Amino acid sequence: MTISSAPVQSNQVNSSGTGTSQAITLASGITLGNLVVASVACGSNNTTITGPSGWTQATINQPAGGSATIETSIWYMIVNGTHAGETSWTWTFSASHSMYICIEEWSATNGWQASPVDKTANGDTAGSPTTSTTIVSGTTATTTQASELWIASLAYKNSAQTETGITAGWTKDLESTLAANNTMTMLYQVASSTGAAACQYTISSAQFWAGCVVTFMPVIGTTTNKDTSWRAPLSKSAAKNTTFRGVLSKSAAKNTMWRGNIGHTAIHDSAWRAVLALTAAKNTTWRGSVSNIARKDTRWRGNTAHNVLKDTKFRGVLSAVGRKDTAWRGKVAHLAVHDTIYRINISSWILSGKFGVFANGTGTASFKSFRATQYPDPALSLGPVLPRLGTSSISWNDITPAGTSAGMKTSLDGINFSSATNGDPIPGLDGQADPAIDLWTSDTSANYTNTSKSGGSVATVSYDTANSRITLSGGSSGLYLNNTIDADDIDVICDMDESDAGGPAWRVVDNQNYYELGCYDDSSTSGFTSQLRLYKVSAGTRSLLGSASAVIWHRNTEKFSPYKRIRVTMLSNIITVYFDGQIMQTYTDASPLGAGQIGLRNDGGTSRYYQLRAQEQGDYVSGSPAGDVVTGQFVYLEQDLATTDPSVGPQVLDTTISARSPNIATGALISQLHDPTKPFAVKYSDEMTALAEASGDYWWDADQDGETLFAPRQAIPAPFILYSTDFLNKPATQSAGASGVQPTNSADTYRNQQIITNTISLVSVDDEEKVANGTDTSWNLAYPLYSAPTITVGGVAKTVGQKGVDAPGSKDFYWQPGNNTISQDSGAAKIPSGYILTFSYVGQYADQVIENNLAEQAMRQAVEGGTGIVVDIVDGQGMLSTNAVTYAQGLLARNGNNDTVSLIGTTTRPGLKQGMVVPVFLPEFKLNNRQLLIVRLTASGYQKADGSTFYEYTLAATDGPNLSNWAAALGL
Repeated sequence: MTISSAPVQSNQVNSSGTGTSQAITLASGITLGNLVVASVACGSNNTTITGPSGWTQATINQPAGGSATIETSIWYMIVNGTHAGETSWTWTFSASHSMYICIEEWSATNGWQASPVDKTANGDTAGSPTTSTTIVSGTTATTTQASELWIASLAYKNSAQTETGITAGWTKDLESTLAANNTMTMLYQVASSTGAAACQYTISSAQFWAGCVVTFMPVIGTTTNKDTSWRAPLSKSAAKNTTFRGVLSKSAAKNTMWRGNIGHTAIHDSAWRAVLALTAAKNTTWRGSVSNIARKDTRWRGNTAHNVLKDTKFRGVLSAVGRKDTAWRGKVAHLAVHDTIYRINISSWILSGKFGVFANGTGTASFKSFRATQYPDPALSLGPVLPRLGTSSISWNDITPAGTSAGMKTSLDGINFSSATNGDPIPGLDGQADPAIDLWTSDTSANYTNTSKSGGSVATVSYDTANSRITLSGGSSGLYLNNTIDADDIDVICDMDESDAGGPAWRVVDNQNYYELGCYDDSSTSGFTSQLRLYKVSAGTRSLLGSASAVIWHRNTEKFSPYKRIRVTMLSNIITVYFDGQIMQTYTDASPLGAGQIGLRNDGGTSRYYQLRAQEQGDYVSGSPAGDVVTGQFVYLEQDLATTDPSVGPQVLDTTISARSPNIATGALISQLHDPTKPFAVKYSDEMTALAEASGDYWWDADQDGETLFAPRQAIPAPFILYSTDFLNKPATQSAGASGVQPTNSADTYRNQQIITNTISLVSVDDEEKVANGTDTSWNLAYPLYSAPTITVGGVAKTVGQKGVDAPGSKDFYWQPGNNTISQDSGAAKIPSGYILTFSYVGQYADQVIENNLAEQAMRQAVEGGTGIVVDIVDGQGMLSTNAVTYAQGLLARNGNNDTVSLIGTTTRPGLKQGMVVPVFLPEFKLNNRQLLIVRLTASGYQKADGSTFYEYTLAATDGPNLSNWAAALGL
């Protein structure tokens, strides 16, 4: 048996003042079977402490009298299935005092006893306590077991002091303190022999104090540190049943396996049986290999009587014939935290067999669902989109003659299916929404509600559209809320250049319940300067979450940028605060608020904003266990085809079902652009560029790790804002100005009319008739064929094949894509004269598509005269006209801006990447809040005299698809 030499994880917390409840968190979810210990103290010696669900108080030391106003206690919990995975707990106190909590999670090889407390003791038990420089835990009676975990909690009044002379063998792990109030420490010893547990240390200034100690017992048993195997070969026939049986009455630290190999015929049943009476800390596997004929049933049976911390698998391989049934049977009598799997791989044939479920014995067995599928599962796995879903879609192309229909349904469990809409997201999956972005280039006040916290007053909101900004001034706890978003998991960004008490607000359930971030620059008049303060308003009361974060934010200091990017994400109950790309605070709220609006706050003074960006996040995909294609979540597809005419039916040409990470957005739906006879890789770059153009203001890239990015321009915000002082005055760009940056204005790909030539339009033809003359064996139709036709002769349906694909003699008639000729099979008898041949088909004809941006044309006409039309022509290369319309509209959206900026510059600020959109402020060039996409970024390293390396980053960015900028960026 082994207890971990140090806690698995730990944390400490103290109240910022007085209160009646205190929460504490751990970074990761606690593990089933582990022991979690907490020491809890407060600035009182007569307060009742109530623990969270599942926790037990082992002991508490409450010194007597009215002077020793401090108490400390030790609590514990054995993690069961109800509490496994928890990360947060709250203790409550019967009166308001300062509060202190330290917490540790401990593991043991064999687990912990159901009642793990062995011995306890308290330190200050005097009738009239006095101050002391020695803080003691008290001394327990001799412990029961040689191997135990000893935990001590020592507390004293006032600020933390240097603790010396800690008892040998003890480790001080955690300390929680509040200046001028109280201090509490948590210490431990992993004991290897029995003894009396006691701990103490010395402080320099005598104080009133309290202390206690508890010893905890793990399960003692025989541990197997290696794999445990039961293996038996049969080299000859077994005339009777052959059984491999193993019993584990204690924990197994490694994999436990039962393995049998039958090298020859087994005349009777062969069985592998194992019983686990306690916890299995690792995977438990039953495996049998039958390399020859098994004449009777072959069975793998496992009985798990207690908790299983990992997957339990029953696996069998048949490399030859199984004459009889092959059965895997597992009984889980208690909690299985992970999946229980039965898997069979048959590399040869079995004479007969069925899939099913069964139950044996008394009582009732219920089965929620049963599904059998090939292995690996052919359904769409959501595992690769970890950790959150970006987008999803289902689309298909079909041909539905009159009286027919084709539809699709999807399911997340393989049982319950929902109807899907062509081109829409997969039903039941919520992807990442497009960001809501307000740059305040126009008056958007109709999209906002100006309100305040309950009991406060609204701020005055002023729009300055010429400078792309708004200002909030005055008010008390004012809120300016966007009406278009109501979300829980959210990513919020606001860009500011001054703030007395401004910042973002989110999950605004109402004016009494929301989160907000107070932002204070170096000139703030609010009472706080150069800091960020995370607040939660609950039931109308504002509370500071965690501690304030110090930031460097100059409002009016020369050579320093006043423009700052504030970002907050809240995923489930975890809040993360960023300042110019740097994480300033992470906080886990044990009782998070629900979904709500997002917006801005102003608590007096003035705050000024240049952008508000809010993006609702997609569904969380656990991928647990990671990469598991058996137990992961899947999306299943069902085709729903129907016809009322037995002579015709719908045709599904192709179906695409896709779930993607946030790096891949849903663009235009175009079935194909390249010659289908050539592999996609041959045209990869051209196709991706064409898809981005067809999708509108999109871009794509493949990074150095081979990951593909395909997204709208605003998909990836930069971590900070670029200002004049961020750019270096490089020699190559000195002519550009003091900032050493080269902005240019151009729109060399601008157009307001798009023509796509060489497209194909489709036409449905029903019952085109030809009369046989007894001689002809081929007939020309009105249109070249796009897909397989349906043919009847004298009202009798005929089989149809494709030339060059279906073998001669296999079909009655043959067709060829793009050709209008139908040919009869050469070996068939000629159709007698007078018979009517009827053809129903989808034909095609050459066409072109013209799309116009009428608003831009009118604007150009007003400025330049004439028609105002600026036309661009693209060869559609035989794409469908319906796809060409989408393509043309995307090109107009992408290239319809006649006021674009390109920029090349060098900065030393790290954190930028190709594909990010960065706000740029260059007042010397009259560039104000231009949102530029970084199309190229190169890094150059230089060595300093002291041997260290610094980097410069040269970027090319644009807010339009300017070819001249790309050429410069690429050095062309």
